[in-house]
Amino acid sequence: MNTSSISSSLCSAATFSTPVVFGTQILYLAANLVTNFSPSVSDQIWFNHASTVVSGASFCNVTVTYTHPGQNDNIHVTSWFPTPGAWNERIQATGGGGLVAGGENFVISRNAMAGAVGADYAAITTDAGLEETGDASSWALASSGSVNLYALQNMGSVSLNFYSTPAKYSHFSGSSQGGRQGLMLAQRYPSLYDGIASSAPALKLNSLVATLYWPQLVMAVAGAHPHPCELDALTAAAILQCDGKEGVVDGLISACDYNPFNSVGSTFICATTSTTMQISQLAATIANATWAGPVTVSGDLIWYGANIGADLSGTVTYQGPAQPSCTTNGTCTGVPNSLGSQWLKLFIAKNPNFDLGNITPQQFGDMIHQGEQQFGSLIDTFDPDLSAFKAAGVDKIIPTKNTEDYYNRVMALDPHVHEFYRIFEAPGIQHCSYGNGGQPTSTTARWVQEGMVDHSCEVRKGDLEGNK
Repeated sequence: MNTSSISSSLCSAATFSTPVVFGTQILYLAANLVTNFSPSVSDQIWFNHASTVVSGASFCNVTVTYTHPGQNDNIHVTSWFPTPGAWNERIQATGGGGLVAGGENFVISRNAMAGAVGADYAAITTDAGLEETGDASSWALASSGSVNLYALQNMGSVSLNFYSTPAKYSHFSGSSQGGRQGLMLAQRYPSLYDGIASSAPALKLNSLVATLYWPQLVMAVAGAHPHPCELDALTAAAILQCDGKEGVVDGLISACDYNPFNSVGSTFICATTSTTMQISQLAATIANATWAGPVTVSGDLIWYGANIGADLSGTVTYQGPAQPSCTTNGTCTGVPNSLGSQWLKLFIAKNPNFDLGNITPQQFGDMIHQGEQQFGSLIDTFDPDLSAFKAAGVDKIIPTKNTEDYYNRVMALDPHVHEFYRIFEAPGIQHCSYGNGGQPTSTTARWVQEGMVDHSCEVRKGDLEGNK
């Protein structure tokens, strides 16, 4: 990009007209010129895209701050506009992660914007008026015992319906929370984007994030915690047993019927302690519970568990649902995933000091049910009716069990779903990134702009330059 093709005078608040959006009040608009922008962008946080190195980019950074009168919110929408001669007339909006809607200062959104503007897209994100640190404690409660429903609604859907910049093509890309946002756009705002790449979508956010606490509850009820090396050994044994079922031995698995109890008593060398350990009955129980998913006291499935092969202990991703922490003398305690524990405490119990360590399986199931009753319409994206999205002429890729369930629900309503919506599974990848499988690369732009429909999704595994 040529940094001389845009001047500071063109990139100023006075250059832009104040947007008019029904139901909002624009508080202010800020603009500043950014030149010689040259970050490296990894595919580990620029989901659905290959790694890239941005070189000498220039763009106008424009932030609009607005409120919904009477709701006491302040929402920021940040857009990075390339220089006039460089813009490819396309928009790339990006989603958030965890309980973060997005925002210029959120690492995932910022890296996605960097990759997009480096490819000459106009990049857009919103923070929905929430904190960008991942800690929901500052906004979840309006007062003691009362959820801030306006803020939750902004994260759920309302803040997504703001972008109105005319472009030849507009795209949305996100994973996890960003994947949920992509589905929300398809369901509630079907005409906003020409293409949506929605990977690892948190379709039923309440059920999904609450389920993250399930293995910790099972350990608490058992009164003991296995060593993380045991859980890693069970994952390795599962991969060893199931690898090659697709015809290729590559360390990647999809469907797997491994029974962890068959490995009880097996010995292995723990990499972190360099000692010989034995897989316990407890470790097999925790692994099995995590893979099977939470159930009611009568044995009915509440929600889907983690895929076999996923990081249970947090060794790879630091967010394993069954993560324990052990001292040198072998004493282990649970380390709950913060996303699951915050959701249960702040939104369902509505009490940041609520003690999850003493809840029973019955109470856990009741809490998930209460969450669905109270917040399902605000945040869940399980509506299978995508007829308006299809009619708008847009396309979508979603790279497992909950995603497959949703796709099958959509297909039950529309047997021609593959004409506008396709699902690709990416074995070996952890949550959104990391793992042995490499990163899937979205083809929505080619599908939308050139009419080229891919029957497979390219997966890249390599360096920042994209070498596979």
